[in-house]
Amino acid sequence: MATRRRFVRTACSAVILSDLVTIGCSAPSVTNIGDDDDAGSPVPTVTPNGNLVTLTLADYPNLMQVDGVAFGYVASLQLTILVARTSETTFIAVDGVCTHRNCYVAFQGASDDFYCNCHGARFAADGTVVSGPTSIPLLSFPTTFDGSAVTVDISSATA
Repeated sequence: MATRRRFVRTACSAVILSDLVTIGCSAPSVTNIGDDDDAGSPVPTVTPNGNLVTLTLADYPNLMQVDGVAFGYVASLQLTILVARTSETTFIAVDGVCTHRNCYVAFQGASDDFYCNCHGARFAADGTVVSGPTSIPLLSFPTTFDGSAVTVDISSATA
């Protein structure tokens, strides 16, 4: 299943990335994600410390501004995290891959929700489905911010 999921992500991302850029949404600029041997991937692999993933603003400069977005890949869980800054002190984090057909989701800053350009699914900031075709929510992860780094608790992905 992991190989199939990786294949589907690779195939879908190649199709949707140009569409997301065209409509001005944020998405990783890669055609594949999550291979341990893919050291050159623009979606950085992040290594959790227990169930915590920390993204420093220095390493993820897009997160320095409100509505900024960063992606990180947790190879051990085959999980792509999308982190979005919603205010000067708050961040939200969800699984960055749509539950319908494994396409990347994009953050919509004006409404603080997520959108899948493949088939039009919309998700609220907490990952719940706003509109289909999927009925399966995105995993949502609690975040904390210390002024220089956002920490994402991915324990719900390991349960």
